[in-house]
Amino acid sequence: MTWKMVPLKEIGTWYGGGTPSKGAPEFWTDGTIPWLSPKDMGQHVLERTKDKVTEAAVSASPIKLVPENSVAMVVRSGILEHTFPSALVPFATSLNQDMKAVVTNADVEPQWLAWGVKAFEREILRTCTKAGTTVASIDTKRLQEFRLPVPSLDEQRRLLAQIEETLSHLEAAKRSVEMALTRIKTFKSATLQKAVPDARDYPAHWEASTVGKAGLVELGRQRHPDWHTGEKMHPYLRVANVFENRIDTRDVKEMHWPEHTFERFRLHPGDILLNEGQSPDFLGRPAMYTGTPKSVAFTNSLLRFKAHEGVLPEFALLVFRRHMHAGRFKREARITTNIAHLSATRLKPIEFPIPPLNEQQRIVTETHDELERIQRLETAFKAQYRRADSLRRSVLTAAFEGRLMARCPPSAAAPNTQSPDDLTLIPEASLI
Repeated sequence: MTWKMVPLKEIGTWYGGGTPSKGAPEFWTDGTIPWLSPKDMGQHVLERTKDKVTEAAVSASPIKLVPENSVAMVVRSGILEHTFPSALVPFATSLNQDMKAVVTNADVEPQWLAWGVKAFEREILRTCTKAGTTVASIDTKRLQEFRLPVPSLDEQRRLLAQIEETLSHLEAAKRSVEMALTRIKTFKSATLQKAVPDARDYPAHWEASTVGKAGLVELGRQRHPDWHTGEKMHPYLRVANVFENRIDTRDVKEMHWPEHTFERFRLHPGDILLNEGQSPDFLGRPAMYTGTPKSVAFTNSLLRFKAHEGVLPEFALLVFRRHMHAGRFKREARITTNIAHLSATRLKPIEFPIPPLNEQQRIVTETHDELERIQRLETAFKAQYRRADSLRRSVLTAAFEGRLMARCPPSAAAPNTQSPDDLTLIPEASLI
């Protein structure tokens, strides 16, 4: 079996894009022609674009109409730091300037190119990414020189049928895992709200207090370029380090802290940190500092809660987790662009129950055990989800190395019965 190694520039006709003037309403008002930009990418086969332009835009601006069944790729976007978005576009479209599209020659199936780009995504990012750019970008010349294995048209179609069938099973499995994770999230929220009910349902012997009365609330120290270096360098935690019930210490940064400033913002075991700025659903995401890393402070992307006497820090953490999952923090948010903010002023009046200390401890222990069981389930399902992604990459890699074949010829297989276990790998094809 002999395959050709074809540079992408020779695999079809390439198209670029542009943006018609936003100041020309005749280019946008009541537009009917799709205008594809990076924000539309996500699905393997696109269904629509968010924006449309008019015929006047196509005839009087730099954009051109790309025929149907093209393969579109993002060549300039921050997402290129880790992902190379590409998709099959079954409809005619115009393009944003951050996009490229290819209409394949007659001897190459569009889906072969579409899956091929995904199969070699990591290699494309490694070899074609520009260096030293403000926004992550792909070098179009190097991308066009990237070589894709191309078998005969019949072989392409046979392999594409196997790819589609195998990946459909994997996608079905991923959907099942997603449904399970959604149920787990609901169960976690219900568990937290059972432990800490709404204020109107507090038991009569609980004290109905507020966050500001139950503890001390402080905003962290603001960062400044002048403090990136100095004589008194100390580590600090920021919003990127604080997850729900977990502090990630893999990327802890340092800055200069003038005299006495560090001690003011230094963390102590039992301090609760909450995300001050986040996407609305994760606003107020809390974790408790337990002493690791040592001698560390916090910045103004975080709020600190220090429990007063009569309040267990572990119980306070439970209250804050409950409020996040119940959307209580989101109700107090100020939203700028896509980021929600929870100021100390808005956090302090939020309701905070204070049961007797022995009851706080009992609630913490019982809820901790239940949440641990939920966490184990969640971890297992997330591992299955990652495994499905890994299998997807393996299937594509095998297909484009010529090592994927059915155990029985397609004509002999019953329709819709092939599964990943019905596929095997064969020695790598001869590539020229």
